[in-house]
Amino acid sequence: MILALISLAGCGSSSGDVSKERLAAMAGGKLAEVVPVSGTVTVDGKPSAGINLYLYDKSNARVRQCRTSEQGKYCWSTNVQCDGLEPGSYKVAFRHIPVERDNDGNEAAEDLFKSRYSNAKKSTYTLKVDASSPASAVDYDLKSK
Repeated sequence: MILALISLAGCGSSSGDVSKERLAAMAGGKLAEVVPVSGTVTVDGKPSAGINLYLYDKSNARVRQCRTSEQGKYCWSTNVQCDGLEPGSYKVAFRHIPVERDNDGNEAAEDLFKSRYSNAKKSTYTLKVDASSPASAVDYDLKSK
């Protein structure tokens, strides 16, 4: 009997359902209220892929991470893909780690910024998320040197 219940729990049309309603039910209540935030990261004025963005709260604890696309675009996610962030003030840090392969086929993980933008305590980049204002052009221009 228990085996039958376990089998049924993972089957059916709802197993692929990632709607906010289903996620809220799985979380035991309500999802975080978020505001859409997205933009583009450029390096020396050109959109750049492979930039990791790290978001830190006021205690310098990392709360989110995302990565730029081939066009340098990014979006923040909290509950579901690209839904946004909870309102508040954050610090933003960056690492430029393009997916490259060495001679043995292993991925290289060197920060091309040489850690200039990765320290949250020293970061001069901030993000203020206003509950009443989605932001679709939160752009950052970083320097390679």
